[in-house]
Amino acid sequence: MRLRCFPLSFVPVRRLAVCVSIAVAAACAESSLVPPTAPSPLNPHKIGVLGLDCPVGPGMQSPDGRPIPIHYPPPTVRGGEAPVAVTCDPASGTRFPVGGTRVTCTARDGLGQEAACSFVVQVQPPTTLGATRILAFGDSLTAGVLLRAVASPEHSYPGQLARRLRSAYPTQTIHVFNEGLPGERAAEAPPRLRAALAQHRPEVVLLMEGTNDLALAAGAGADAALEALDRMLQLTREAGAAPVLATVPPVRASMAPAHAASVPDFNRRVRSLAAAQGVALVDVQRIITRGRCSTASGGSLPCLGPDGIHPTVEGYGLMADAFFDLIVRRYDDPAAAQAGPSALVPVAPAPVAAVGAGGGPRED
Repeated sequence: MRLRCFPLSFVPVRRLAVCVSIAVAAACAESSLVPPTAPSPLNPHKIGVLGLDCPVGPGMQSPDGRPIPIHYPPPTVRGGEAPVAVTCDPASGTRFPVGGTRVTCTARDGLGQEAACSFVVQVQPPTTLGATRILAFGDSLTAGVLLRAVASPEHSYPGQLARRLRSAYPTQTIHVFNEGLPGERAAEAPPRLRAALAQHRPEVVLLMEGTNDLALAAGAGADAALEALDRMLQLTREAGAAPVLATVPPVRASMAPAHAASVPDFNRRVRSLAAAQGVALVDVQRIITRGRCSTASGGSLPCLGPDGIHPTVEGYGLMADAFFDLIVRRYDDPAAAQAGPSALVPVAPAPVAAVGAGGGPRED
């Protein structure tokens, strides 16, 4: 636009007003123009869509009540502009204490957007056993005799049972009292059991007697042994403890044919006694004749020692496993110990009454 002006002395008043009006209009027109801007660096398709999805909070159990390391999967990022940085606190692999701990995760993308989510890591306390005072009562098969009538308490089934229970329940003090007396007959045992009950005050009593009775006159002592077992069940219940019966191991026929022949019928009667009295049963005969201990595994009853009567260390260990399974099934949450096929006979258990603590000189 070209603007022509004249000196005031020569411009008429009317013309001066027109000139000024034209100049003002031109200036206003120029000020309304906006210069072009540079393109925005932000991606309009990504703005506002950053999201973060946390995993389901894992749950584990502390075996000893102390914090345990837990690893969890990273959260899932949705949208956003790369790069996206994700952090979680506490981090995966941290030692989490017993109880619930909230984990908070945050994400920040290349546009500066943030998203967050959270979940809870749950650590369960260690399981506990409802019975911690256990009395194992019997003859040399309980004492843990291996060879030459020498007892080996650490290899006996009560000794191995004690180690397994203490390993499974490290936060508790578990007592397994070994009251095995080599050479004892069941018919002679009730008075000694009464004294052991008073001394140890157990919550559970494991009874396995009768082998020495069967050695008398080709099994002639079976009736007296069964009567004694029945009496010992009564004494155990009167003491406020829960009895568990066990069949006796087989005897190698090549060592004592008449004795070996009397064992199956005696054990059949022991099973019947357990069913009639409503107590649990551990079938030791089945343990020593099946699975790894069967004749198919090599030899004649390979889980019996050289004397053909007492189990080997492995045989005692398998007996301990069966008693362990029974105790866990009865006195712990069933979901906490899933045991496979065992020698347990599913007999309805009798009620158990917990009693106070006591002392005893022999404990595994």
